[in-house]
Order: sequence, then structure tokens, then C-alpha cells
Amino acid sequence: MKKQLAIFFLVLLFAMPIVHAVVPDETFSEVENRPLAARPELTASSVFSGRYMDELERYLSDQFPARAQWVGMRANLLHALGIREFHDTIVADGVYYQRFALAEDTFSFAERIESVATLMILPTKAYFWDGAAQTGLPDERAALGKLPTIDVVPALSRATKAYYDSDHHLTSEGAYAVYLAYCEAEGLTPVARYDETTIPDFHGSLEAQSGLPSDGEDFSYVHFPEGTRVDYDDEGPADGLDLTKLAHRDKYAVYLSGNHGHLTIHGTGEGTLTVVKDSFANAILPYLSAHYETIEVYDPRYMRTKGTLTGDVLVLYNLKNFTEDHALRKFF
Repeated sequence: MKKQLAIFFLVLLFAMPIVHAVVPDETFSEVENRPLAARPELTASSVFSGRYMDELERYLSDQFPARAQWVGMRANLLHALGIREFHDTIVADGVYYQRFALAEDTFSFAERIESVATLMILPTKAYFWDGAAQTGLPDERAALGKLPTIDVVPALSRATKAYYDSDHHLTSEGAYAVYLAYCEAEGLTPVARYDETTIPDFHGSLEAQSGLPSDGEDFSYVHFPEGTRVDYDDEGPADGLDLTKLAHRDKYAVYLSGNHGHLTIHGTGEGTLTVVKDSFANAILPYLSAHYETIEVYDPRYMRTKGTLTGDVLVLYNLKNFTEDHALRKFF
């Protein structure tokens, strides 16, 4: 047996350079939802500085043949041995949760924003998980109770499935629940829930981050109201939906083709709303578009210059992103 293992690893050792030479490099990992390292340039300065070896190590790791399959096999083995946390992602009963901690300035920062904007801070899905306290996750119930935010918890609690299992985002049902909470707080008459399109075999970002494969789940999205137009500082779909994203792993990017520093939605309602947000808002914007003529949308994480606050101002963030986003702190 030892001899057979030795022969296997020798074959593997000598085969890897050949495979690397024959198999084309990949530029992006659909499984991990991130760009992969390219072959580093060999120069005297990079060798003597040590940078070349660091970059070569990342390159060989990223371009390892069948890397996704090996990563999945390793995670499955560890999970079978009782490991439940992978790369700050906790997996329990087929649901993936994010590990995070509250920043010291979370509450003082929220009070600073409250003077100029309405806050709507969404809990992570761990808020509704009975095992959250045992894993050392923050007490979100206590934290949200101290924040000057629209309370979305009752509306989310009524949803059959408010969050995706393998992703951190809200489902289309969860997004509508948050929209209802906003309408109640702002005295708006909500529109009926839009028709949804459902795509099977969705594998979300938390699954990708963990490396532990799931069985997949359904992903649903809604269209923006007819007559809505979206203008971008860069590029994006005028109707607000990039259907090409549905062929890729990150199906949530169907909304607005992902995140942008700034865009303007020309809706079918009246007045102006400024939304300062993270990606959680993307699935809620189709509903808000029915109430406002103009929505200026800012994502501080992708901005190069500071935006202008006009009309009513809404800060719509997930609690984890709100407490971690340094760009948001520069915005206000």
C-alpha cells in the first residue's frame, strides 16, 4: 500500500508541470466567484524582492488542475469529520452563515447618519438562527434594538423564506418584506408583489466562500416596473436587469448587472429619493421605483468621489456590511 501511494504521488508530481503547460489558464473562478491569479512575469527585481515567488505560489494554487473539485472534496471531508466553519462561513443544516463582529463605532456612526437620513439596517440570516449564540456571532437582536433603524424584523419573520440558504442576500420574498416595512414606516401605499421568474440550481456566494458544495436551490428575480429607465455613470442595462448573469454563478447580479458607484433610476412615481446602499438594496429597488420619479443610488464601496444627497435620503444596509464598510463612513 505504501509503495502504491508513493508511486501515485510521484506520478502526480511529474504530471503537474505537464498539465500546467497543456491546459489553458483560467481567468475567473465561477465556483469561488473571484478572479484567478495570472502567471507572474519573471524579472530580476521580482526575483530579488521575493515578489515573484509569492506570486508564483498564488498562481500555482489558483491554476491547480481541477482545483474546484479538490477544494470541494476537502471541504466535504472536513464537514464529514464534524467541522462546521470554513473561511468565516458557518454551515448548519444546509444553511450558510457569515461570521462577523460589530465595530466599536457602529452605534455612534448610526446616530451621526440619523441626522441626515433614514436608516434601514437589515439583520443577517443568523438573527433567525437558534444556534447563532453558540457560535460566537453578535447578538443582532440587541444591536438592532440600539440602532435608530426602521424595524424590518416583523416583516421578515412573516416570510416563508427570507434569505437564500447558500447566499447572504434576501430572496425576492424577503426583499418584498423589507419593502413593506419601508412603506409602513414612510406612510406609502405598497404595490402588489410582482410576478417572479425562478431559475433552478443556484449556488450562492457563501457556498463559494466556504468551498463546501450544496445541492443548489431556486433563485427568483422580479422586473422593474414598465416605464422605468436606469442611467449609469459607467455601463448597465437600461431596464435594470442583465439577464446574461443568469448563466453564471452570481445570479444575483441580474439586478443592475451588479454593483455600481452611482446610477440614476427614473421611476414611475413622484419626488426624489437618494439611496445609499450595499447590494442588499438591489432586489428592493424595483419596488421603490414605483414610488419615486427619480432615485439617485450610491454604493460607497465603488465610488471615487463623494455623492450628493438630494430629496429624501435612505441608507439601506445589511448589519454586517454597515458595521464593516469604511467607505460608508467616508461618505457621511
